Amino acid sequence: MNHESWTHCRPVALGVPTRNGGAEHLVSQHEDATAHKDYDRPPGRTFDFKDRSDDAVTRDSREEVNATFVPGRRLSVLENHFERNGECHHEVVFGYPDRLADD
Repeated sequence: MNHESWTHCRPVALGVPTRNGGAEHLVSQHEDATAHKDYDRPPGRTFDFKDRSDDAVTRDSREEVNATFVPGRRLSVLENHFERNGECHHEVVFGYPDRLADD
């Protein structure tokens, strides 16, 4: 597999739900089995061509934490190169502040 190809770059949308004035963030814990390390990540998902990143954040919050979050104005876009489970990964991440829909 050619890791230099754009076709292997994933677009990812992450919501960053907070409370206590931003002092606490909702994250889920994941495991890198190869490195034998855990890591935290805000709720999020990849999304398909023609999908909106903010829509992906809303869908994922419903599926992952059984709550509806409303994404705010996009905070940032960043490029991430990393290794997980012995494989190289490349993603472009769209980050959004989130609030509960009921708030």
